Amino acid sequence: MFVLLNGFINANNETLGDNLGVNYKLIKNEELKRALQEMNYTNFFNRLNFLFKVVDNLDKFSKEFAENCVKEIEELMSLPINKEVAENDNKESE
Repeated sequence: MFVLLNGFINANNETLGDNLGVNYKLIKNEELKRALQEMNYTNFFNRLNFLFKVVDNLDKFSKEFAENCVKEIEELMSLPINKEVAENDNKESE
């Protein structure tokens, strides 16, 4: 069945409006995904910054808390890079 909408016919029974809506949602989804990824990076580096501040001021914190911060720094700095994140970074830089 053919659908006629403002002079546009689509043999797949989809209107031009449907296609535009889907494309808009895909674009918005990508924008939101990028924004979330940026926030995750920002949060990661902010947390790392605070952990290093604790290490720089060991005398102001308990030994146990400071040790936990050092362990967390070591864990964060030694995490393997997620392939998907690395691929996305490469695509954005092109």
